[in-house]
Amino acid sequence: MKKENIFLYIIEMSRSMSPKEYTKKIGRITPKKIGSGSYSRVYESSKKYAVKIQATHRIVYIREITLLRYLNHPNIIRPEGHLFVKYTDEIHLAMKRADSTLVSLIIKFPSVEVITSITYQLLNALAHMEEKNVIHRDIKPGNILVYGNTVKIIKQSVFWAEPLDIFSDNFCSVILIIISVSDFYFR
Repeated sequence: MKKENIFLYIIEMSRSMSPKEYTKKIGRITPKKIGSGSYSRVYESSKKYAVKIQATHRIVYIREITLLRYLNHPNIIRPEGHLFVKYTDEIHLAMKRADSTLVSLIIKFPSVEVITSITYQLLNALAHMEEKNVIHRDIKPGNILVYGNTVKIIKQSVFWAEPLDIFSDNFCSVILIIISVSDFYFR
C-alpha cells in the first residue's frame, strides 16, 4: 500500500459499527466470561462470537484494529466488528470464538505432525507481518488461538515499523515457543 493512501485506509478501517449493526451481526453479550487479560475481559455473544471489552484509549485501538484488518492473513486474527461505547469509555472488539489457545493444546501433548503444522503456520504469519513492516511485541502461547487445525495470532500489541530487519525478533519468539512445546512434549 502506498504511503499516501495509508491515512485514508486508517480512517475507513477504524470506523466503529453502529450499535444496531453491531448487535445484528455479533449479537448481545452474554454473562458467560470466557477469558480475561491484564486490561480486558472476554465474553461470549449470543451469536457465539468472542467479545473483548477493554477500556479505550481511542487512538491506540484505532491503530491496532486498523493494523489487524490491514494484515489480512489466514493465521492472523481479523476483527469481525468493533464498537466504541461512549458512556462507559470502552471498546468492544468481536472476533470468531476459538476452540482453545495454544497453551491448552500444548498440555494435551500434540503429535509431531501437529507441532510441525503450528510452526509452519506461525512462521508464515510472522513472515507476512514482516513483509508489511509490522512487529508483534507479545508472541506467546496464550496469544495464539486454535481453530480446528488452524492457529491464529491474536493480541493487539502490534505496531508499524520502518523497513528494517525485524524478522529476527519475531523468529526468536516463535523458536522459543517451539522449544517450549517440544521440551514439554518430549519429557
